[in-house]
Amino acid sequence: MSVDAGTSADRAIVDTEPRLPGIDRVLLPDRLSELFGFPARVTRLRYKPGTSLVAAWRRADVEQHRFGDVGWIGVFADPVKLDKARRHAARCGARVDGFAGFPGMVAGDLWSDRPLGTTLHRLRTGYAPLFADATVVRHNPLRRLVVHSRTATGALAIKVSTHTPHVALSVSRSLAAAGHPVLPIDEIPGCPGATSASWWGAGTLGAQPSAPAAFAAGDALARVHRHETYRAMPAPDADLLRARLRPGAEAVAAVLPDLGPAAFEVADSIATAVAALESSAASARLHGDFSADQVLVSGSTIRLIDFDRTAVGPVERDLGSFAAAGLLTGRPETTDHLLRGYRAAGGTVDADRLRIWTARGLFDRAVEPFRTHHPGWSARVEETIETARDVLRGTR
Repeated sequence: MSVDAGTSADRAIVDTEPRLPGIDRVLLPDRLSELFGFPARVTRLRYKPGTSLVAAWRRADVEQHRFGDVGWIGVFADPVKLDKARRHAARCGARVDGFAGFPGMVAGDLWSDRPLGTTLHRLRTGYAPLFADATVVRHNPLRRLVVHSRTATGALAIKVSTHTPHVALSVSRSLAAAGHPVLPIDEIPGCPGATSASWWGAGTLGAQPSAPAAFAAGDALARVHRHETYRAMPAPDADLLRARLRPGAEAVAAVLPDLGPAAFEVADSIATAVAALESSAASARLHGDFSADQVLVSGSTIRLIDFDRTAVGPVERDLGSFAAAGLLTGRPETTDHLLRGYRAAGGTVDADRLRIWTARGLFDRAVEPFRTHHPGWSARVEETIETARDVLRGTR
């Protein structure tokens, strides 16, 4: 099987979207810079075929991105969405710009991101010092914003999302209080969905891989898994799992139709494999979205972060998620070091479960190269699906 290279795949999407005029200005290289009049690149996409494409963008000619260097652009088939974006911006004193010749397209600054804007407006008015010397780390339009805030009392990571992560708040505090190397997070009063945490370390394990830090992360994860244990949970029904995996396969098929059958085949295989697992092992408190990017490092010292998707389940779900990310970044050895640390701390790993959950972790990340608009994203999506299939078969 083969798919076109990134630009050709982008053009194929453009050609199938007559209801979204202007979508080419977002997807095709250099078109966004031409539209804005300065170098800009897409960093995150949210795509609903036939309905909308919303992208986060940032200036490509600066390294430290202030609030004015980052924003969003959207192409909508429904004019009601445009009206809502404009009304929200007006309420928050934000900016939304239209474009001649493209009635369904608007762009705005961060303050005008409608699901996040109300909380951002409250932060800007009630906690102005947080933004006096701040840079934008990550923006997922309509979902999440992470900011590096430098204050007189120290640096903070400020996160704004569409919901307040009550469970994550409770779990991070409980783990930190028990002595686990976890950064606790705090709510910011009066700002629903906004949290803060100390800015710690020199970067992530993903950006600065090392054997000692990976070993320490495995040790920490084993201890987190023992913090709360539960009775064994029955393996979910295969049909229920297929329903849960279907949106992921549909997302692949939406951007690469030729790859759709393979995506559905892998989803079906994962559902069948998970449902066939025996439920002899106890469940544990999980990170829920574990990867090397969720581990902060300072030499060989680490901190675990981002428990927003914390859940209860088999420990191999966390380990497989980490292993999947390691395969995609070409650093499987980091997983080896993590597993050594995990086992040295008393953690046990079932090889079959780890294989199946690694395949699930790969499948869940299959469309991520498109969402981050990585150059050559189509080849990466195909590679991820093929790798998931190989892992399931035990050939990878």
